[in-house]
Amino acid sequence: MVKKVPGRKATPASADKSNKAARPAGQKRLQPEERKDMLLECAVAYLRDYGIATLTMDRLAQNAGVSKPLMYNYFPNRMALLKAVLVREVKMRRARDAQIAKEADTLEDLIRMASRHTLEHIQARGNIIQQLLQEPEIAQVMTDMRSEARGGYVDYITKKACATYDLPPDIARVVVQLLMNMGTNAGALFDREKGDIDKAHDILLTLTNGAIEAAVRKYAKKPRA
Repeated sequence: MVKKVPGRKATPASADKSNKAARPAGQKRLQPEERKDMLLECAVAYLRDYGIATLTMDRLAQNAGVSKPLMYNYFPNRMALLKAVLVREVKMRRARDAQIAKEADTLEDLIRMASRHTLEHIQARGNIIQQLLQEPEIAQVMTDMRSEARGGYVDYITKKACATYDLPPDIARVVVQLLMNMGTNAGALFDREKGDIDKAHDILLTLTNGAIEAAVRKYAKKPRA
């Protein structure tokens, strides 16, 4: 019987087969890093369509069109694969965040562009990071990565918030982190509901701007009239 996961596609029957997949005639032989990247992208597609519960090394090998020994050559077990997916997804998001920070002229532009990108990323790839964080061992990897890199991004936005809204640094930092978490939760809701991205973005911006205005009225060193 085909297993149906609520809110996702039924697990493909072909994924349960253990046949070795041969490389199609004429297909380019990938370099090791290209092959690894392809396997990780296949894992993302599987997680997006079927969820984490049914993902096995055998199923991913079948879906990727590679043999099981080759699969295990790149990832010794399922947990190693999922950790590699998480690291790759986080690095992709951070690279885009850094690019947006360079392109944005104002903090308002940065908020608008970053929130839109979050929703577009989830629309295209699913809420992969939040799925992976349901696994405690993987969540620890995320905790370590946040301590290494996210602090720098939060510091950057906090400084911008202090300069733009005249907020005390301690208040600005809390506001920034709360709003970043709100964006994450909005992305998770958008992923579940599969609604209109423009409407979701408009609601997120409205809530974000409202929260900032309330914080400025209460905490700014020189409250606005």
